Amino acid sequence: MAGFDVIGLGVNVVDILLRMPPQVQWGKKQQVKDIVIQGGGPAATGSCVCAALGWRTGFITNMGENTLSHIARLEFQAQHILPDLFIEFPAARPCLAIVHVDLQTAERTIFYNLDDYHNVRPPDLPYDALKETRVFLIDGYETDAAEAVLQVIQGTPARSVIDLETGDPDFLRRLIALGTDIILPIATAQQVTGKETPEAVLRELATISTGQLVVTNGIEGSWALTPEGVLHQPAFQVDAVDTTGCGDVFHGAYAAGILEGLELRERLEFAAWIAAISACYIGGRAGIPTRQQLASLDQSMLSDALKTALRR
Repeated sequence: MAGFDVIGLGVNVVDILLRMPPQVQWGKKQQVKDIVIQGGGPAATGSCVCAALGWRTGFITNMGENTLSHIARLEFQAQHILPDLFIEFPAARPCLAIVHVDLQTAERTIFYNLDDYHNVRPPDLPYDALKETRVFLIDGYETDAAEAVLQVIQGTPARSVIDLETGDPDFLRRLIALGTDIILPIATAQQVTGKETPEAVLRELATISTGQLVVTNGIEGSWALTPEGVLHQPAFQVDAVDTTGCGDVFHGAYAAGILEGLELRERLEFAAWIAAISACYIGGRAGIPTRQQLASLDQSMLSDALKTALRR
């Protein structure tokens, strides 16, 4: 098995996304325009960003013999995720999520079901592949496997981009301490630290981790702790259609930025740009650009430094 640029590990999701029409005829049948079936999940969608941008990417998850697993396989294949790291587990089923997208605000509300979802066991991890990987994208839903992977790669040159939404505080702190690049929603960071403002949160996280620390807060943008202080990257303003997966895409684009050799400022800008593009489509994966498409996208709002990097 050849080495990977990126390996993702996290919850494997099949999303059914619906934008409700302005008028709902409750108790009746009603045709609607926007119903989409699409793959989802934080590290899963982030991995799709890296694969679409041309990086050799695999994803570790249990795959079963059922309709949802078949859909998940096809969705990964469509985004050029290599199937080499799928673990064959006939009884396993992806998480199923029903996502309501607000027609006016583009905000998503997620209802999910984990019946027959089987977490990856540490003994089943592809340890040989882990040793030859440059960047890991890990969310907090495969708890035991996530911690095992991060322990294995300690002391190696590999980077680990950590996406934690919720969980036991002690578990969250352990993963934060083990990762090299920790990108947390502000709400999660506040839960872990007991602090409120982005700067206070970041400085408290720095007592746990020596990694690169970033917190995000939707349309308010992201903040990163640097030796010179706190760096703020505003979100790009777009006519958003659906915010599903925007944070997942941000993490994936950030990871791709590491592989591209982007400096932190340009990495955050690139991640914000790709996340903003994603918000213009239904579902987190529909708007992910390929490397070839980047040149044809509107780059007028980007810094000169990022434009130059994208031309390399």
